[in-house]
Amino acid sequence: MRQISFYLSFLAVFVSCKSETASDDSKNFKVDFNKEITIKFSELFDSFEIIQLKPFTPIGSLDKLIYTDDHIIVIDQTINKMIHVFSKSGDFISEINNKGNGPSEFKNQVGVNLSKNMEDLYFYCPINKKILIYGLEGGFKSEFNLKDFLSVGDMLLVDDGLVLVDFVQEDYDKKLIFLEDNFKSYQYLKFPKAVGLDFGFEPGKSKFFFQGREGFYYKDLFENSILHFHKDLSIERINIDLGRKSLVLDGKRSYSFQEINDELIKQDAYILADALVDLGGYILMDLHGGDKTQMVLAEKETKKTILVRTLENDMDGIFKEAPFSIFDSPGYFVYPVHYYFLKSLIDLDDKQQREYKNELIKIEDGDAEGIVLLVYKLKPNIGVEF
Repeated sequence: MRQISFYLSFLAVFVSCKSETASDDSKNFKVDFNKEITIKFSELFDSFEIIQLKPFTPIGSLDKLIYTDDHIIVIDQTINKMIHVFSKSGDFISEINNKGNGPSEFKNQVGVNLSKNMEDLYFYCPINKKILIYGLEGGFKSEFNLKDFLSVGDMLLVDDGLVLVDFVQEDYDKKLIFLEDNFKSYQYLKFPKAVGLDFGFEPGKSKFFFQGREGFYYKDLFENSILHFHKDLSIERINIDLGRKSLVLDGKRSYSFQEINDELIKQDAYILADALVDLGGYILMDLHGGDKTQMVLAEKETKKTILVRTLENDMDGIFKEAPFSIFDSPGYFVYPVHYYFLKSLIDLDDKQQREYKNELIKIEDGDAEGIVLLVYKLKPNIGVEF
């Protein structure tokens, strides 16, 4: 069985970019880099638990994870190309692995989402160009061909349908398509306050869409802005003013990884990196800088923003300074680790960790192998003093 490696780290930089310092707009986030805060886990989370996943077929690659109050869905897109469904306690429920080119079959899957009733899974097969719907128990329900679209790189769930990211490498005019519940009627989404313009984005960035508690977000890294797609599909662009900390590059050409990294260090600059977490009234985002990684916390209503030095884990003692959640599960931070790595992190002689030592002993007694999830449940209301 191929070993699984999970890297709880931030994405560094990309091979090409264009950078603009945000204009002085009343809607801009204002970042004061002379001030910073530390946020404690106890200020963000209600609870913490350790869950061992017990798959029927070993998980080859954990590419996406959906965590809800009732189920855990693991999507293996790159190795086994299948979907694993577990109970809240990590027990095996079903596998969706119906490979092929015929009815109900698929070659691979992207944009996996739970339906609004939390009973079905929607996903798209890029090779066969169709949306498939399966029940959580593993049974096939229906499928819809999407011959009108060239290639869908991602799907996001909204109240009255799905939003598709139509993504083709050679096509620089990327599209967002709102597909209604009937899977026949659709329309292209527009830029905010730009009548007649289709939504467009640069190639290679489809993964910077984030499903939030209220709609979803697109993080435009080198433009230093966030697009918030509300439930009614209205779009709000929020510029993040990094001031003198913005990375300044000549937009007339592309830059290599090394060039961008060198300029970040030289200019002591920041750019948006890849993580975004919807905290309800706030958005927590990561920055990438030349010498270190920081975060910004933005209040949605006032657009005020403050620099976050670190997230300090004062709840369980496993990680002293915690990385971002690497999976988009609104309402939760979820960190997957290998059982033996987790066991090496916990000091079994530490009395404060006795509760989690007992949890590990239970897992070990159950012939532990593979993936363990560290799950932190976000508080419904989080207050931060700016």
